[in-house]
Amino acid sequence: MENQTFEDAPNEFKEKTNTNENIKQSKFYQKATKKAIRVAADKNKVLSLVSKAFLYFQKNEGNRPVGQEIKDRFNTLLRLVGALYKKEYTHFPWSSLTKTIAVLIYLVSPIDALPDFIPVIGFIDDFALISWVLTSLNTDITDFENWEKEQKLLDQ
Repeated sequence: MENQTFEDAPNEFKEKTNTNENIKQSKFYQKATKKAIRVAADKNKVLSLVSKAFLYFQKNEGNRPVGQEIKDRFNTLLRLVGALYKKEYTHFPWSSLTKTIAVLIYLVSPIDALPDFIPVIGFIDDFALISWVLTSLNTDITDFENWEKEQKLLDQ
């Protein structure tokens, strides 16, 4: 599973209408979305959340059934949010931001649908959310990657 790509992900983790609706209907995600709207208004809270999510993801990397492509895309998403709040990048829709912050809140929360202390199984819900947010924000993430490449060229 280490070399898994989005295309190789099990069907239940790919974005489908029913998966999308299941995630959106989850009481944990709904609670995180409400909190995300409040958190999004505070730059320091968002940057702290991004930092916590990055550290949490790195700490539990060995426990998560994700491949390198997914890890890289998730880290890109974290950089995107950081750049947005540092006012370096401005092309990220509000709906994408609240979705991202809600997922980050869920990931760093000690309480979720499947507790992370349960080996492997505890990270399945996290993997589903990560896969869902990365798939649903694929265009936004790709746009940011292209912007990053342009910035590197301009800095040379």
